[in-house]
Amino acid sequence: MKKSIALVLMLALCLSLTSALAAEYTLRTSTNLAATSTVGQGLAKFVELVNEKSGGRIEATANFGSEMGS
Repeated sequence: MKKSIALVLMLALCLSLTSALAAEYTLRTSTNLAATSTVGQGLAKFVELVNEKSGGRIEATANFGSEMGS
C-alpha cells in the first residue's frame, strides 16, 4: 500500500514538473514604425508588461522599423 501511494505521488510530481516546463513561450512582436513613434513606445511598454506580469513564463521581444521583414 505504501509503495503504491509513493508511486502515485512520484508520478504526480513528474507530471507537474513536465507541465511547468512546457508553459514557457516566446512572443515576438513587430511594427514597421520607429521605436520613438507613439505605436513603438506603446509596443515597448506592452513587451515590458508581458515580461513583468508573466513571471518569466513568456519572453516577449519587440522589433521596430520592419526588422523582421515585410
